[in-house]
Amino acid sequence: MESKTIEMFREKGSKYKDPRFEIKVANIVKLKDYKIPCWYIVNASNPYFKSGGSGTNKAIHKACKGDNVSLEKLTQKLYKTPAEVSKAYPVDLSPGIPLRDEQDVHTVIHIVGPNMNMTSKRAFSLKGDYEKGSPLLKKAYEDVLNMFLVRVSVDLGLQ
Repeated sequence: MESKTIEMFREKGSKYKDPRFEIKVANIVKLKDYKIPCWYIVNASNPYFKSGGSGTNKAIHKACKGDNVSLEKLTQKLYKTPAEVSKAYPVDLSPGIPLRDEQDVHTVIHIVGPNMNMTSKRAFSLKGDYEKGSPLLKKAYEDVLNMFLVRVSVDLGLQ
């Protein structure tokens, strides 16, 4: 069963026929199982790169956990916390990490988006301030896409 968001996206997207884009609904940590090759995935992270929550972040961290390795520790070795909102933080996965070995994912790109929750008690919440939040969200998308372009260019030997 698909979410209302996916249904709406399909409906709106059906007006634009572009063969370069396709909407797929799949488990992000099982893409190879769905015959969707993927070297990079984006993780909607928290500012401390911790595993948790109930969605994608938790699933990605769980899929990376192996003997004596965790995505949380790998990321925290590379980057200071708290992470900057809207900045992309790539983490290359080495052999031995299950997500790489089993699904061929080579890089997780963490991004911390603006927290717009009106009732959040967290220090990083903008409490619904869309004048501050909208530019940060736009920058988050731009930074992830730019990071992806840089990584793909390097991996393909174009730089």
